[in-house]
Amino acid sequence: VHLNDDSFGRTLLVTTTASDVASVDFNSTYITDTYNTYDVVFTNIHSASDNVALRCRMGDSDSAITTSSYSYIGQMRGTKGMDSTETANYADNEETYMAVTPNDSDMYLGTASTENFNCHLRFFNFRETDLAKGFEVLSGAYRTSDSYWSSWYQGIGFDHDNFGNKRNFITFFLSSGNIASGTVKLYGLNL
Repeated sequence: VHLNDDSFGRTLLVTTTASDVASVDFNSTYITDTYNTYDVVFTNIHSASDNVALRCRMGDSDSAITTSSYSYIGQMRGTKGMDSTETANYADNEETYMAVTPNDSDMYLGTASTENFNCHLRFFNFRETDLAKGFEVLSGAYRTSDSYWSSWYQGIGFDHDNFGNKRNFITFFLSSGNIASGTVKLYGLNL
């Protein structure tokens, strides 16, 4: 995860420090026509509740689209002392959110100080009016609530119904409870 490296032509737009919040949102203050691609970097995210998954929605007019227009697919693997390998495959094509982490008991986020979540997502085509909008997991690793050290080997999500409008809103939230702590950075870039 490239935390402070702007050699990729990125511009840091905002840093948010989460502290017992229901969601982390980025709106039209930061998502503008200046950039078409956005990177989101999570550092040391902790959940207030054990055994939860991280989810995401996009939107326009500074609010999230909550209809069943999202698709996602992901594959993760992890390891721990008593189990050399664990995998989780997750997918849906008619959901009201995009899953960043799976709804899988081995890969959930947790509350312990050692269960910190770190991830780098890239969102594409946000300011286009005729292309699909979505994200890809570029890198990340975290210790799950079941003590696995886990990482993605595939993770994508997109809105398969709403191509016509530009996006100016991203929200991240958990399947249950609040985001207890951590830092989330939003970068803009043009590819």
